[in-house]
Amino acid sequence: MPGSALGFVAGTCVLLLLPQLPSAAVLTGIAVTAVVVALRTGSLVPLAFAAGAILCRVEAGARLADQLDPGLEGRTLTIAGRVVSVPQSLAHGLRFRFEPACALNLRLPRTIELTWYEPDWRPLPGERLALEVKLRRPRGFANPGGSDYVARMLREGIGATGYVRSAKSDGRTGLDLLTHPVLTARGEVARVVADVAWKNSGGRAGTAESYTNAVSYAGPSFSSGNSCRRSTNQTCPS
Repeated sequence: MPGSALGFVAGTCVLLLLPQLPSAAVLTGIAVTAVVVALRTGSLVPLAFAAGAILCRVEAGARLADQLDPGLEGRTLTIAGRVVSVPQSLAHGLRFRFEPACALNLRLPRTIELTWYEPDWRPLPGERLALEVKLRRPRGFANPGGSDYVARMLREGIGATGYVRSAKSDGRTGLDLLTHPVLTARGEVARVVADVAWKNSGGRAGTAESYTNAVSYAGPSFSSGNSCRRSTNQTCPS
């Protein structure tokens, strides 16, 4: 069992170190070779190695495919969906993650990260919104030894970033609370902690926002309703 686990990890690591993802033909060759070696040696390690490489390839391919269509960059888009993070305060606005549920005739990533400058209100975790946004693919610097912004967005499943031009709230139902219990609980914890911090500081400006952000950053910053990956081809029902 330890050998199989190490083989699985080794297969994953080898694939991640490749300069580009291997083709289906290469994966087939790896799988066939692993089966032959396993039959001859009686060891499960080759099969675990192949399984790690193949599963990693599938996941990496899905993440890369879940990116904004370049043709949609810079356009004003009308979308609807749900807030899937605890909104974080910025100097002149808010940042939150959003899961589009409906976008007319558009292919959108499963999750996008939005900035709302000078917002009219603070959205709640799990709240449904109708938005006008401008989006682009994640971009950033990849300096040696520094943070790679694009890689981080890829790891966290963010296929686009952008900003809100206008917003309308469609509220938050009891079903939304039931389907996102962890996200809802984190939002309530953030609110209570921010209120207590603000009162204990004598109402000092910025205190509530800093504590809200601290809770927002703790743990995974977004939560979907289930663990299944949805199709990236999301369109409004006719």
